[in-house]
Amino acid sequence: MPIPPRTSDHAYADLRERVETALAFGRELPSIEFKRGEAWDVLKLKLTKATLAMSNTRDGGLLVVGRSEDGTEDGVTSDVLATYDLDVMKDFFDSFADPPVLVTIITVAAGGRDYIAMEVREFEEEPVICKKNGGDELQEGAIYIRADLGRPRSNRITSNRDMRALLELALDKREARFRATAEARGFRRIPSDEENYMRELDEDLRDG
Repeated sequence: MPIPPRTSDHAYADLRERVETALAFGRELPSIEFKRGEAWDVLKLKLTKATLAMSNTRDGGLLVVGRSEDGTEDGVTSDVLATYDLDVMKDFFDSFADPPVLVTIITVAAGGRDYIAMEVREFEEEPVICKKNGGDELQEGAIYIRADLGRPRSNRITSNRDMRALLELALDKREARFRATAEARGFRRIPSDEENYMRELDEDLRDG
């Protein structure tokens, strides 16, 4: 069973450091969520919901299995770790996500205990939408985000404020992609009259 790889691989050094920092900090944030060390079948829907939500959060986020929210339980046992199959996890996440989520899953040894860490990247082009129902946690057609007000948690978008913020993130990505494509094809953006005026004014002030 291909459990998530351990961080002995130097390719994961930065992620290991990020996990250790999160554990030392010990508090949940919009970009950090902890789950107690329970088996995959117990947590899979909650982890999927958090993964979808972090995909729709600027700069993504980090999920750590093995730390309870109140900090009273640490690590995952070897029996629990054996229930986490890397391929099964990714397939399960993607069975709910449209487009697929971008997630790196590893096992981290810290303080003599094992943790399972999931680094979730923000979406590349389009926000991630839940494409089917999943128990009481997931609803088809819903868009989940990490709340940035109050207690950090994964919520379905229900306010115009949150929807507008997500749309702005998507527009920023589309604009950046358009500029990169245009520059690659040799197109150059022509500054507006106002931009030219402000540049000339700035030069005059520096010269004066």
